[in-house]
Amino acid sequence: MNVQIANVISDSSKLTGMAILDAILSGERDRNQLAALAHPRIQASQEEMAKSLEGNWRPELLFLLRQENVIVGHF
Repeated sequence: MNVQIANVISDSSKLTGMAILDAILSGERDRNQLAALAHPRIQASQEEMAKSLEGNWRPELLFLLRQENVIVGHF
């Protein structure tokens, strides 16, 4: 998907990362809306977050992400 969330969030399994992944899987594609989900303690700016969340939302990659989330039990 070319989303570079790990560049601005050190642990995507925590609150911000999971909130963003859940929003993506729920259909949100606007990078600014996704960046707005960041916890206030994230040091990256909203602009940096938004840049890292610009993605290529290919259906097969979203399917894989959804499958991974089901396996781990997050969604």
